[in-house]
Amino acid sequence: MWFPVLLALAPAVLQPSGPSPAWIQEPSEVSYQLRVAPPPVSQVFGHGRFEGLDPDEPALHLYMVERYGFVTLAEPRLADGPRAVDGSGAPLPVERLAPYRWRVDKGTAAEVELSWVVPIDHRSLPAVAGRDEYQFPYLADDHGMLTTSALLMVPELPLWGPSMLTIDAPEGWPVHGPWPRIAPGVFRPEGEYALVANLFAVGAWDMYTVEAADAEVDVLFAPGQERLAELAVPLIAPVLKAELELFDVRPFERYAVLFGRPDSQGLGGSPKQGSMTLFVDNRMVNGSGVAAVLHLVAHEFFHTWGQSRYECPDELRFFNEGFTDYYSHLVPARLGSVTWGAFGEAVEKALADWESNPRAPELSLAAAGGPPFFEDTDAYQLVYQGGLALAALTDAMLRNPELRIDGREGDLDEFMRSFNNDPRWGERAPSLRDFRLALAERLGHGRSRQLLALAQRPRAPDLVRAFTAVGIPLLRSLERPKTSLRANLEGTTIGNMDRSGLAARLGLREGDRVLIVNGQRTDSERELRKAWSSIESQVLIEFERDGKRGRIEREVPKVVRYSLPLDRWAPSQSGDDR
Repeated sequence: MWFPVLLALAPAVLQPSGPSPAWIQEPSEVSYQLRVAPPPVSQVFGHGRFEGLDPDEPALHLYMVERYGFVTLAEPRLADGPRAVDGSGAPLPVERLAPYRWRVDKGTAAEVELSWVVPIDHRSLPAVAGRDEYQFPYLADDHGMLTTSALLMVPELPLWGPSMLTIDAPEGWPVHGPWPRIAPGVFRPEGEYALVANLFAVGAWDMYTVEAADAEVDVLFAPGQERLAELAVPLIAPVLKAELELFDVRPFERYAVLFGRPDSQGLGGSPKQGSMTLFVDNRMVNGSGVAAVLHLVAHEFFHTWGQSRYECPDELRFFNEGFTDYYSHLVPARLGSVTWGAFGEAVEKALADWESNPRAPELSLAAAGGPPFFEDTDAYQLVYQGGLALAALTDAMLRNPELRIDGREGDLDEFMRSFNNDPRWGERAPSLRDFRLALAERLGHGRSRQLLALAQRPRAPDLVRAFTAVGIPLLRSLERPKTSLRANLEGTTIGNMDRSGLAARLGLREGDRVLIVNGQRTDSERELRKAWSSIESQVLIEFERDGKRGRIEREVPKVVRYSLPLDRWAPSQSGDDR
């Protein structure tokens, strides 16, 4: 009985006698001014002012964000600086400790001002061009998309309060950001992460505002995407509203969804703290393309929920990405934006791809979320495929009252709200153990362990057995694959390829130059596609890789197909009613 009493007394014992210094009692004040100079200058001139610093701490440590996309630069882009002065304007020494870290020797100064210049040329760098460059900032003649991660030099402080961010854009250029707005171009980010992990738009963007759950979402399109906006906004708006209602919290007052300049082929997206950058190839602006955009927006916007609460660890990346992808199919189906049949097909494909993934026998979902996720395409896909399949299985279990320890009906929505909104994540990030224990509260320890074993074991799971055990009669079959190449070509050299397509499953890689298919020489793209279409049960391929000749001779592998009855999700549907 004495231990709780001791805990209750501890704060009084540890509290220092006498008044605390002001720098401990109040957060330091941080304010920034960013002046945007468009082409031909294409630079951002940064100025930071940090007040209320500890006078007894002689050094102020600074950093810039090192990873804000899949590509990490060896050092940040800086044309000048950083240069530092104290409150009286006297210069202060600045030492570079590492590529992304600095120290300002400030002495007893309680105020430091900093200046630096960032050239906005990131997308032209060899390391970036062609590799997810849509995540990097750019400036065009009439507009720009800028990322605070690439622009701000940030002080390491014991306490952070709301910051002030002023963005001076060229005359006539509006400024759009995801933070609470004080005045045009003046914002109040709530805390360090919201400040350094966000996007903002300047210039001639077309804006549409969606209001839902006491929040505003600005959906912005870079110039030249009027047709995309016309088709996509009516579909996007209900999804944004539905997901905000699902969250059951209001992580932010404002969001910014930016469809940037479509410099790349295909489409892609990356979530930030209350904002996201997306790109869509103009050639995809049609019926099927807009459906893909709907899925993309639903996925990236769903990410803002978890990212507003905690930083997800590698071991839970299958949850962060896979469960999010599950909802990016489920929410549009609930709204009627896509059919339940399309939802079922997405789940079935994830099940088949998880089983067929070449890394599945050796790499668990939890392990795939670590370094392999960023280094290996198959590991990356494994996280998404397995995570989505596991989300469907978890949802099916939670919807079955016979499996829940409380005996009542529920679904994954309830679990997601409880887990993502857990107040403990204000102090620390959740772990895989936390995830299992949260499931155990609803399904019991035995079933939660069985479920999580699918994420922790490095082998392809028996999915029929897993779904049948929770009352879902999943069917599995083997079929002859479609012989389409499923890859972009430059002549006879393979470019981007579908990892679930026949070329990848046979063992070809991006960059391979195909020479012969079943005895037919392939000297042009037309000849290659014609020879490929004649493939039946056996295949003999000769190719060139890294200057060396290679050969593939084997039976054409069968394709795994799953059939998932949908009545657990949509009572009016059955496995054949699509």
